Amino acid sequence: MPIFLNAIQNPNSSLPVFLLDFSGEISQDAFDDWLIAMSDLLASEQSFALIYHSRTGLTLPDNYRQIEAVWYKTHKESFFKYCKGLVRIVDDETQRQALDSPAFHKAWRVPYAVVLSLTEAKAWINTKIGVV
Repeated sequence: MPIFLNAIQNPNSSLPVFLLDFSGEISQDAFDDWLIAMSDLLASEQSFALIYHSRTGLTLPDNYRQIEAVWYKTHKESFFKYCKGLVRIVDDETQRQALDSPAFHKAWRVPYAVVLSLTEAKAWINTKIGVV
């Protein structure tokens, strides 16, 4: 299944919210398409919040970390400027504890949270980021 980057409805915030849904086996082409979509989002020069959901059973391309690191290095200033918050949805408490570490909060350099549902993700955005 591919990676989906979709705008989602969040009536309690004027900030655009995008859901990035990773599931199944991600091909190299799908991974590249995701990076293009993210680049296009940053090129729009509009503030946004981002929700990542990496589902159980996710398989990414072998070299995805290197490709993502190069993309991130190229786009990090724009990311920090326009991304007003990042929420990760995980499938269980063990994943939440692993990803909700001080190191991840520091690395992202934007407001960051790890939650167990889309409802919690939206609530966090509304509470911590609100109307921008």
